[in-house]
Amino acid sequence: MAEKLHESGIEDSWNSIDRVLASLNILRIVTNSLALRTWLREYHGISNFDELLEGYKSFIITAFKFVLHAVATDYALGLKEDDVLFRVIYYVDVNLEDIPHNCEKTVFLKNIWNLSRGLRRAKSWDELDKTLRELRPLFEIFDFLYRKSRVTCKISKKEALKGITLLYANRFFVDSSNGFPRGLTLTPSTRSTITWQYLNQNFKGYAYTLEFLFFNLLDRDTFEQLKLKEMHNPSKVFSRKTKENPSWKILLPELLEEESASSAEWYALGNFYQVVKTKIIIPFEAKLGRALGLNPLFILAPGSVDKSVFKSLLSKKNLQNPQYIYKKDRESLMKKLDYHLLWYKVYVLDGSSAIFSGVPAFISTLLGLVLLNKRYGSDVKVKVRIFKHPRAPDENFYSFAVLVPTFSTFFADLSGWLVYYDCATDFSGFGGSLFMQAKIHIDALKSKDLVEVEEISVDKEIFKEYLKERSYASVFDTIVLKEEIFPGERARVSFSEIKRRLKEFLARYKGTIFEYIVYYWLNESKHKGKVKLNTRVGKEEIDCIHEDEDVIEMYECKFTLHTDKIGETIDQIKRKVSALNKVYSNSKRVVPILVVYNVGSSEHIKKIKEQGINVIMFRDIINQNRIFVRKREDLMKILDEDLGFRIVDELHHLE
Repeated sequence: MAEKLHESGIEDSWNSIDRVLASLNILRIVTNSLALRTWLREYHGISNFDELLEGYKSFIITAFKFVLHAVATDYALGLKEDDVLFRVIYYVDVNLEDIPHNCEKTVFLKNIWNLSRGLRRAKSWDELDKTLRELRPLFEIFDFLYRKSRVTCKISKKEALKGITLLYANRFFVDSSNGFPRGLTLTPSTRSTITWQYLNQNFKGYAYTLEFLFFNLLDRDTFEQLKLKEMHNPSKVFSRKTKENPSWKILLPELLEEESASSAEWYALGNFYQVVKTKIIIPFEAKLGRALGLNPLFILAPGSVDKSVFKSLLSKKNLQNPQYIYKKDRESLMKKLDYHLLWYKVYVLDGSSAIFSGVPAFISTLLGLVLLNKRYGSDVKVKVRIFKHPRAPDENFYSFAVLVPTFSTFFADLSGWLVYYDCATDFSGFGGSLFMQAKIHIDALKSKDLVEVEEISVDKEIFKEYLKERSYASVFDTIVLKEEIFPGERARVSFSEIKRRLKEFLARYKGTIFEYIVYYWLNESKHKGKVKLNTRVGKEEIDCIHEDEDVIEMYECKFTLHTDKIGETIDQIKRKVSALNKVYSNSKRVVPILVVYNVGSSEHIKKIKEQGINVIMFRDIINQNRIFVRKREDLMKILDEDLGFRIVDELHHLE
């Protein structure tokens, strides 16, 4: 069992399609609207379905959101993605409809979302039934993937599918501990008419659909024993005043006076999450000897998917790019610049006032980044943007920009653009020579496939306005305080020095807190074995260990990970695995797991996983795991907020 856990949990995780199959299976079950209405009539005695229509639609929209998220975060299907989509999935709150469809995965996702358009607009069950027939391409893909996949443990495919479907149905559809289904918050974001008021008005339709889903996944005795037939009326089961069945009593959170009774129903529904987890998920995991989600049940062999199966969903025929790509108004131009700069922060150097801060500085930065990539063995191209500012026919001013990656924290993307504003021309002697210098270096690097270049034409004044609104820069680094500390002496405050010291302190502070949060999660999540924090094994110190009869899971916690030390980190983890193997004389399988707060590029993750090291994105754990529900907002605020920069910004207001 230990050997099998290692194989499936580590080596196969990159090829997992658990979420894709689970999401499509949920959608497949609940879109059988005729079966749903028959069940409502026979099981609940309901004959008027009209009042349930909107709630049913909200459930299906949530199911579509889960399908989008599952495909967006999947790599087993082999769909190519670009930097734009990667940023939208993991870092920026931009709707899927608001990005151009320039890669396979974006096309695929947009076509999936378009399949929901008809049902989102349906005003009757007849209209809805007609639109649901259009979902056949999705279910054909489900059938294909189900056939092509293999199960990583000794259970049937049917049982494995049931297990992962129950896991994610509970996680994204039952968990409404924030007052709404967690599945609605999944990325990528989409435009939706679902609001708090809409959800509160249509709770019953959603909850009855959820019951129908579980009725199809469980045997009738289990379904009724766990009181899942009361999901449409959860306050009947979960109430502060409930005296009967004390073992079922779970307190509702205190509600604000202005919150309606329907809001209370959503909170109450969320209490079923723990019921399903305790009575269904955990026993199933115990039977398998593995944790679902971390260790995949379904995998695809690399290269086994013929993309021709996805032909209809890879067609651009019915897709439209966002209007800002074509429009010339100010708002559209601002959005277009955001898109070309991938929604990163910008820092401006004005090359029009000082020559050295223009093209010479740009070339030096560009060459330095290329050399750093070579030194670190990175095959990621340096991103360059050329901004052409027309002055007259065949006469242009130029600005340049280069994306500077944060080599200290690739899992928390704090990269940004250095913009060299108005630093060259193509019509004057000296300005033209500067432009040629920049162009020669860019072209030489481009011919060697070392840089990725885009040229954008934009009015210089519009670009200047954009930089004023988006730039993150201070004019002066040092200020002199008015008050004299000693006669004739005034204190000097350096913002960069404050930032440096705060950054060092916060890195240590966040790293320690992060280890304790991971330890808390393991203690609450692991239902067998022992969890240890900061254990010394030989000369190695291990952040967290979970040990049971057959397996030792070794957790290396990295809030930040130095990009130039990826190899060193991998070697460090391997040394710790070796130390544990010596202590246990190889009697137990040691499973190395790297826990990071945020996600990095897929190339970096793949490189780590190829070394037999699993990677857990802990931001997802905090967002999705119910044990963090009461402190989720506070934890995210502590871990996300860059306190150092906020404090320095406040100091800028001093005189």
